[in-house]
Amino acid sequence: MRISMITELQRSVSDDGLVDFEATYRESLAQARLADEAGFSTIWITEHHFLPTFSVAPGSDQFLAAVAAQTKNIRVGTGVVVLPYHHPLHVAERIAMLDLISEGRVEFGTGRGGPYEVTGHSIDPRDTRAMWEESLACIEGIWSGYPDEFSWEGKHWQIPPRVVVPQPVQKPIRRWLACAQPDSFGVAADHGMGVLAFVPSPPSVTAPLIEQYRERIASYPGPAKQRNENWASMTFGVCGEDGPAARELVSRSLKVFFGPDRPYNKAAAEITKNLIEAWDGEIPDDLKVHLTKEHETAPINAAEVATATGLSAAARSARQDGELDSWERLDPETLSNSGITVAGTPQQCVDSLKLYEENGVDEVLVLVQNETIPHEVSMKTIRLFGEHVIPHFH
Repeated sequence: MRISMITELQRSVSDDGLVDFEATYRESLAQARLADEAGFSTIWITEHHFLPTFSVAPGSDQFLAAVAAQTKNIRVGTGVVVLPYHHPLHVAERIAMLDLISEGRVEFGTGRGGPYEVTGHSIDPRDTRAMWEESLACIEGIWSGYPDEFSWEGKHWQIPPRVVVPQPVQKPIRRWLACAQPDSFGVAADHGMGVLAFVPSPPSVTAPLIEQYRERIASYPGPAKQRNENWASMTFGVCGEDGPAARELVSRSLKVFFGPDRPYNKAAAEITKNLIEAWDGEIPDDLKVHLTKEHETAPINAAEVATATGLSAAARSARQDGELDSWERLDPETLSNSGITVAGTPQQCVDSLKLYEENGVDEVLVLVQNETIPHEVSMKTIRLFGEHVIPHFH
């Protein structure tokens, strides 16, 4: 099993309530360089817009080009490029450039975005699945058809006959899909793509989903060399000599990450409400989980809390459901012992990661950087992982 690192390009805000952009990028690059030395497999970076106190990651390929120039071995993963925001011609060109600059180290993760950011780009969320599929087909055609001209006449994009350069080193580049709802696992399988499971969940709960995904992707009709059967799960991680302190810190970081206090979370709830009203309550099946999760008044059930799929909404709900309190029962020990987080001493981190390995996960994406975690703590976590944790999984 591979151990990788994922970053949202986050950093604690200053006294004036604003993010220090320069420090965020400087510290994130330092973490990437150390992750390379420590033996992490890949560094993944998200794409976000309009989230001023959460993430300053609007261009994953730009950041990863800097990472590639300053590292030797670590792979660089777009986790993800939100395809509806970009013309597929530009995505194909820029990812090819990144693959060339990195000497063939790119992992190509894609997604279609959430309603708050999607509507900020003047895109109807109902169109994003079709836009994603059309864009992906375009990109694959550009990379597979060279040196012949490529052309496309679709609903969302049109490209006249052109020879598109540059072309990537890898043939093919490994493709991934960001998945935050169960429906997406099947979509990934049908397109022969690896899963980037971006909602932290206990590995024991994820195991049957992985089995279903593997059964479905076995029927992928495309070229065998293009099929990526890997499943990657995201988790939050802090490693230190003081196990309880590390677990408390990562527990707080997870709850702030999914918490309700950011201004744009309230805006997202209002946007969701307005969308549902504008659609006369008719929510497409592929948006139901996402929209309901973002709705401020959505009910949260015990199953969602147990699997961590309701974390964001649980923060907005004061009610209890079944035997579980939707938020407070997610204490540091429960989170770590179940594998939702990977935290504590090096040995405790190894034990939590073994849960992923035993339940069929191919790669774990550890989020070590967060607005509640100081840079020096992130660096120590990376260092301790390299010295004591990663060697257990080679």
